[in-house]
Amino acid sequence: MSRELETFLQQYPDLVLLNFWQEGCDASRYMAQMLGGMERFQQVSVLHLKLAEHRPWARDHGVFGTPALVVYYRRRALFRIIGRVTPEELLRRFRELDVGEVRL
Repeated sequence: MSRELETFLQQYPDLVLLNFWQEGCDASRYMAQMLGGMERFQQVSVLHLKLAEHRPWARDHGVFGTPALVVYYRRRALFRIIGRVTPEELLRRFRELDVGEVRL
C-alpha cells in the first residue's frame, strides 16, 4: 500500500492533502469532518489514510500519531501538521504557500 501511495504522489501534479487517522480518535473524526468541506472543491485532492495501513511510509515522513496532515504540491511535501488544527489555521498555511485559492 505504501508503494502505491508513493507512486501516486510522484505522478500526481496537483495539490494533495494526506489525512492520517485512526479509529477511536476524536481528533481524527474532527479533522475528517473539517476536511469534508474541502473535498467539494477541485483544487485539493484529499486522501484519508488509516495510519495502521501506512505506518512505514508515515514514519519515514515524520508522522507518528494522529491526526496528521501532510500536504504535497507538484510532487513534493510542502508542510506537515501533527495534531488537531482549526480550519482558519489550515487555510492560513495554504495562503502562505501561494498555491491558489483553497477553501473549506
